[in-house]
Formats: sequence, C-alpha cells, structure tokens
Amino acid sequence: MKNYLKSVFIMMLLCSIIACPKEKGTKNEEKIIPIKITELIISQTASEKIYIGTVEESVAVSLSFSGMGTVEQVYISEGQKVQKGQLLAVLNSATADNSYQLMLAKQQQAQDAYDRLLKIHENGSLPDLKMVEVETGLQQAKKA
Repeated sequence: MKNYLKSVFIMMLLCSIIACPKEKGTKNEEKIIPIKITELIISQTASEKIYIGTVEESVAVSLSFSGMGTVEQVYISEGQKVQKGQLLAVLNSATADNSYQLMLAKQQQAQDAYDRLLKIHENGSLPDLKMVEVETGLQQAKKA
C-alpha cells in the first residue's frame, strides 16, 4: 500500500510540474503590419463608372380609355413629350360605329314601347308602376 501511495504521489508531482510552466506570464507579441502611403493626384483622364440598379420614372400615369378598338395610327413615338389635349393615336371607327348603331336601335325600341304603352295607360289599362318603368327605360336609352 505504501508503494501505491508513493506511486500516486510521484504521478501527481510530475503532472503538476508538466502542467505549470516556469514563467508566470505569457508573452504578447506585437505584429508590425507594413503600410504604404500614397498621395492623391487629380487626373484629367476619363473614368468609367458601372452601377447596378433599377431605373424608375419620376412620374407614372395610368391610361384608361372610354371605349375599345383597334389602333390604326399612332402619332407619337416612345419617349416623346406630349401636351395635354394632343392627339396620340386613332382607333378604327368600325367598333365605335357598331356600338352607336346598337344604342340607336335600343333607343328606337324604347321609344316605340313608350308610344304604344302611353295609349294603353291613357285608357287606364296599364298600371302607373309599369308606365314609370317604361319611361325610365326610355330615358336610359336616350342617355346611353
């Protein structure tokens, strides 16, 4: 048992000697970084600058049109400045003419219904409510 204790004591002594360095502090070595100093000189040579990004307009205007149709002729080009009221393009008139003829036919139909039902209403055979509906239909057809 004495040998065992001696062995343990010697092992602990060796571990403490190996683990503890002779010097108490550690060295902090300063690294010297070499630098280069350059004077700035104004140059007259052209330089190229490259930028990455998105170009956006300062003013954006949404366009909407009262009717649809096929564009026949455009009087302006892309990027051209325009004035208020300036004619920009001409649409095919066939679509507008067809729409006009359709509205005219509806107005004539409403006028015919009004004329016929007015006589029936004057005889007392048509209720006032139905006559008001017919008058409203005629007014809507005239405004369209």
